[in-house]
Amino acid sequence: MTFATRPVRPLRVALAWAAAAVAFASLPAPAAAQYQWLDERNQMVFSDLAPPSTIPPERILRVPEPKAIPAVAPPAAGGNAAAKGGQSSNADREMAFRKRQMEQVEASRAAAAERARKEEAAMACNDARNSIRLLESGTRITSMAPNGERTYLSESERKARLDTAKRNVSTRC
Repeated sequence: MTFATRPVRPLRVALAWAAAAVAFASLPAPAAAQYQWLDERNQMVFSDLAPPSTIPPERILRVPEPKAIPAVAPPAAGGNAAAKGGQSSNADREMAFRKRQMEQVEASRAAAAERARKEEAAMACNDARNSIRLLESGTRITSMAPNGERTYLSESERKARLDTAKRNVSTRC
């Protein structure tokens, strides 16, 4: 028994190609600048827009680097649009925008570094206060000797550590 083959109709082929083209065109194009952060529900978010102000900086995982500002020679005295009537050219506005953008990135990095430094100082202060509480409580404190044996703090060692902890609190807090 032989099966007859039907000829492929040109209309079906054209429709198949058209459907493939529509499907390909409907795919999202990658954004030029991508931000990446974790939202309040710990979901990874990708966007070409900056994260909302409610997202703390430590949850922002990736920020697109601003493009370098091209070096431009200072404008001539008579040929600049800014010199004629006080209007700036598109190139001048673009340079000013990029400069502001770079300044904002630098300011946010400096603010994040300052915030991290303050958090670290607060943690060190809290640790020193906890050490004072423990040392003043009178409980026996142990430490591990290099050979692995447990040793207890003597009263002189306790007093030395207490003085050090009080000094740290007075200087750091």
